[in-house]
Amino acid sequence: MTKKQKSEIFLKNLKVACAKKGVSVSQMMKDLGMSTSTPSNWKKEGRMPNGDTLHQITEYLEVTVDALMVNVMTAKMAGGTDTETAPETHHAELLPNRDLSATIAIIQEQQAQLVETNRRLLDALDGAHEIAKAAQKEVSDGREAFLKSLSVLSERLGEGYGEQALGASQNENEKIFQVQHNNKTAKK
Repeated sequence: MTKKQKSEIFLKNLKVACAKKGVSVSQMMKDLGMSTSTPSNWKKEGRMPNGDTLHQITEYLEVTVDALMVNVMTAKMAGGTDTETAPETHHAELLPNRDLSATIAIIQEQQAQLVETNRRLLDALDGAHEIAKAAQKEVSDGREAFLKSLSVLSERLGEGYGEQALGASQNENEKIFQVQHNNKTAKK
């Protein structure tokens, strides 16, 4: 089965599923925030929707991927007509393996997308971890710089006053500084 044939089967089943839901394919595409010309492009180019789009469509229509991929002939073998393809009915046991290959290909594509998404998430987590480590180092370095500044201030205030300054409240620190300052200006 060619890609174009698979696309045609998909689009036929899509129309049936939309009709059963009571919407047109165009309305469904609008509701999903997609271009209404996309299905026509799929048909012209013999393509299928990507995994994300297919997932959105199946969620919207409340059908499975298999339901949209089932060969129209399956409905005929199950006693239906060409126009009575029942997307919600599964007849996978009636399909030859080549008809399931489209579904398998889509599942494999989705799996590859999930692997890529997981890789990106792990990379993002690694980046966040590196940022957190850098921030922690900056905080640690800042703390060390603060303690060093406090030590220098303590030395400048003098041995007797330095220890008091470390344990004193803000008001007491200001008083000690003022006394020290007055002592220095008095010596000059």
